[in-house]
Amino acid sequence: MDKSADTDKVKSLAINCRDLYIFDINEMNKISLNKCENEKHILELMIEEWIPYFECHKCGKWDYCKYVQVNSANSNRAVDIKCGVAIDFLTNYMKNTFNKVHKLETAKVQPYLNTAYYLTQFVLYSEWQIGKFINDDYQEYLGSYAPMIFGQTKRIREFLDKAHQEMKELDFFYSNQSILFVEGNSEKIFLEGMKKTNLTNFDILIENYAGEGRIKYSKVEHHFKSYKSRGYAVYLQTDLDGKNENSNTQRIISNGLIDKENIFAFKFDFETAIPIKLLYTLLSQNNFIEDSFENFNKNYKRDISIVKYVEANYSVSSFPKVVIAEKLAERMVEDKYKWLDNKIFFETELGKFMQFIQRKVFTP
Repeated sequence: MDKSADTDKVKSLAINCRDLYIFDINEMNKISLNKCENEKHILELMIEEWIPYFECHKCGKWDYCKYVQVNSANSNRAVDIKCGVAIDFLTNYMKNTFNKVHKLETAKVQPYLNTAYYLTQFVLYSEWQIGKFINDDYQEYLGSYAPMIFGQTKRIREFLDKAHQEMKELDFFYSNQSILFVEGNSEKIFLEGMKKTNLTNFDILIENYAGEGRIKYSKVEHHFKSYKSRGYAVYLQTDLDGKNENSNTQRIISNGLIDKENIFAFKFDFETAIPIKLLYTLLSQNNFIEDSFENFNKNYKRDISIVKYVEANYSVSSFPKVVIAEKLAERMVEDKYKWLDNKIFFETELGKFMQFIQRKVFTP
């Protein structure tokens, strides 16, 4: 093994390696770890199997990379070594994570080892690809085929996708990206607007399944399974439309597509969840209604959606959901310090929805 590998940084934590393996460099064969006694031995085997020797002058980064060893006989050439970037990555990976897995059952340790392989390949191919991006001579050599360099980044992405499929088995990586499926476009617009303030910790993808009260098992089954297989934590917002439960949502839960605690259901809908005085202000300031708040509030009996109430009692043929969602997000971003510490706000349905998202998607 190359002398540049500083495996002494890694402590020798014992591990039962029976039935454990690592992939070979091409992910074609499995190499047993039965003969490995501890973390240091595993690291040495990983470096030996996964990191090939490479002449650094063939990499576009060689003139500034700190790991390059220049050939003493020719300053335009480098010594054939294993990539120091990849070695240091693997060393740090093991040093900072192995203490969390060496006592786990085999079923949990194997995904950890697989993650190491895919991330090592990501590091290697990223380094090589960046070298190609900045190497004028190499691109000139390729001529009309030079554009394919940029298309080859797809392979790098595949390594990351596979790594995160494995990582989802280990909580300490905090790797699960979250995705929230929302009932309608207004919810998506509001939440995308809320991302403009980092105080909300909305590290989450928002997908509109266009339910409009008609969420279907067949409509979301593929999406839920696809995202979960890629390591995403899947969440769902739905509407009860004044009912005690949504039968379609219950089917989604009973078929194991999503956990019950990962669902937030509005009693009626998103618009009705907005604190009524705030909603009134948005409607009146944007000239959708002309009335006092006292009348607006007194005449609304809370037994139907606010959307139906406004459409039935004011000159509004179609409730302006998109505009209200946009203005609501703008208002909350602008007044973020007012509502973030407002206990009364968090007792409202919209406040509880915000708390639901923050609890579920927060990343330390």
